[in-house]
Amino acid sequence: MVKPHTAKGKPITNPTPWKLHRCRIVHPSDESNTLDDGLAVFFKGPKSFTSEDTLELHLHSGRAVISAVLSALSSSTTSSTPMTTSSSSAPPPTPTPTFSTLRPAAPGEFTRRAFLGGRLDLTQVEGLKDLIDAETEGQRRLAVRAAEGEVRASSAA
Repeated sequence: MVKPHTAKGKPITNPTPWKLHRCRIVHPSDESNTLDDGLAVFFKGPKSFTSEDTLELHLHSGRAVISAVLSALSSSTTSSTPMTTSSSSAPPPTPTPTFSTLRPAAPGEFTRRAFLGGRLDLTQVEGLKDLIDAETEGQRRLAVRAAEGEVRASSAA
């Protein structure tokens, strides 16, 4: 569905993790149906924010573009070769990945995953929440320090 390419349109077969790549985003059932020309970045676990493999898409923000991409993702279904009754000892076919469980992330979900994956401690999670809620410059500065782990580091000393 995501087809990374160079600025001149040459396909990129193995995108480099943590590098922004220009890409054609196509419908999974019809690769001639371009949904958008955007950017994608792959974050390789366990060094990603959540400690999981994550693909982030940067789309043009028009409602039709976002709607088309979300619709294409949610319409993708699992497909596999039918089982046969042959006496072959070959393993069963591996299903194609599915996006049928696609849903918007819940508020704080990526932070929760980062906490559960050991990437953040509780003081950093609280610092991120304080940063989101910050209304003054002083609140912002203190929250950034907490989110970066300074609170934990100073209390451990």
